[in-house]
Amino acid sequence: HVVLESVYPRYPVVDGLEVSDEAREYWIDLRPYCNNAPYTISAGASVQRTYVMFRKLGLRHLCVVDHRMRLV
Repeated sequence: HVVLESVYPRYPVVDGLEVSDEAREYWIDLRPYCNNAPYTISAGASVQRTYVMFRKLGLRHLCVVDHRMRLV
């Protein structure tokens, strides 16, 4: 039984970042970095299945949907 946290890469803690009040109001357009036809997974799917999808397919994002295909 593998604990996901032990094999997942570590990233810097955001608590150390200083962001001005003005910068907190900025908007970032992420559309150039997103797939127009993304992979989806059911809201009832297991964490293990989700993790496997990310790793095997090399995903950067994954849309979680309900039984009517609406984003959750």
